[in-house]
Amino acid sequence: MHIRGRAVAVGLLVAGAATAALLHWWAEFSFPLPWVDEAHFLAPARSLVARGTLAAPQIGAARGIFWMPDGYSVLVAPIAGSITAVRALSLVAAVAFVACLLIAVDRAEGGAAWVGAAAAAWLVAPRVVLMSNVARMEAPVLALAGVALLLVGRRRWVAALAVAALAPLVHPVGVVVLAAVAACAAWFRNGRRGRGDWLLLGTVGVAWAAEAAWFAGHADLVSQHLAFQLQRKAGRPPSLPWTRTLLLAVAVAGGLEAARRRRQCSAGAPLAATCLLMAAGFVLVTAVGNELWYEVLGGATAGLLVAGGAALLLPLGRLRAGGTVLAGIAGIALAAAGITATLTTPLYGMTPGIGRTGEWQQFAAEAVVALDRLDRQLDAPATVVVHRLSGIGPWLYDRQWRHLRVVQPTPVTPVSAASTDYALATLDQRPLTRAVVEAELPVGEPVIQLRSDQGTFYLRVYRGSFRGP
Repeated sequence: MHIRGRAVAVGLLVAGAATAALLHWWAEFSFPLPWVDEAHFLAPARSLVARGTLAAPQIGAARGIFWMPDGYSVLVAPIAGSITAVRALSLVAAVAFVACLLIAVDRAEGGAAWVGAAAAAWLVAPRVVLMSNVARMEAPVLALAGVALLLVGRRRWVAALAVAALAPLVHPVGVVVLAAVAACAAWFRNGRRGRGDWLLLGTVGVAWAAEAAWFAGHADLVSQHLAFQLQRKAGRPPSLPWTRTLLLAVAVAGGLEAARRRRQCSAGAPLAATCLLMAAGFVLVTAVGNELWYEVLGGATAGLLVAGGAALLLPLGRLRAGGTVLAGIAGIALAAAGITATLTTPLYGMTPGIGRTGEWQQFAAEAVVALDRLDRQLDAPATVVVHRLSGIGPWLYDRQWRHLRVVQPTPVTPVSAASTDYALATLDQRPLTRAVVEAELPVGEPVIQLRSDQGTFYLRVYRGSFRGP
């Protein structure tokens, strides 16, 4: 039965990953629409390759950004020249996470078929597809969490701690991964040591030291940037709907049960406890952080981790053939529901733009041609400020114009109106962002106007600066 359950689990995982890849390909540059976070986090990555520094003058951060750690920029630096490649990395990281979880549960002789069903549904859920198609940190953090869970399953605590300690260097939410692994390492102890585990931990320690030194050398900016982030988040009250409250309660109860089983020397107890603690942590971070990109962690991902914990604590691995078949049917049904929701449910004003692949690329290329034309008309240097909510920044960074200098300020790194010659904005069909951008456009007629061939995107360039946000 164990072999049959493994076959069902692998089949569901492969089918889910293939479907997620298809959704990813269909949705290129339309789900999500080009996102301003991508402009912020790819700028330091490109600077690292081009100039050997994390300073990012492209976003007005001439000394660097310090409201986020730099692990993500370092990670994607080799491929940062292609947003398509960086977005694809998010998909690979998401698949790696569920694959690691499934392997870990299978090795611990848990209910692998049921985890495969949950994994297939997770891969095609709306917010997971969105996360897997944007150049942000959540998916790489989950990939590290998956590798750490693999190592926890083998009780290689030192190596698991080393991998988990990388997660907060990629994004602060990675603290949840490190805390869950550290707590279970302290509780269960009795681990194994693989060759090179201490070397791995030492290497991660060097990475932490380098990041600490970089931040310490810019203490003034660190205080400013972090103060901005804390003030921004303080203005958002915590949110914990009943569905996440239930997830949290199940995760905590299951974690306590897994911890109790230490005395029984249960093979799957350390892995179950780590999964459940991680799930609880993600729910709490989502509630307190109240960021739209965290919702995938506190919802679908926490649910998947709870499913992994349940598969280890309940006798699902010992079910007969009928139970394995039922798991397969459940996986197919859940995945079908997830695909339907992804294709029909707008998220943040976006749905996958099937049939529109390439519209943004053509639009961005035409925008570059229009700016080339403007550059040739000038006889003196001019600064073009890109609106903070426009996604076109990465397509304009580091281009070699004779007179134009393009910069996209962030809320933490503004550009003064006095030093702005032109204001550039891209607009799309999202009502909320469109209203904000239009309210801040300069008065008068634009010197450049463009519309994409299917009418999804607009570009406007004005003389002068934006009206204040």
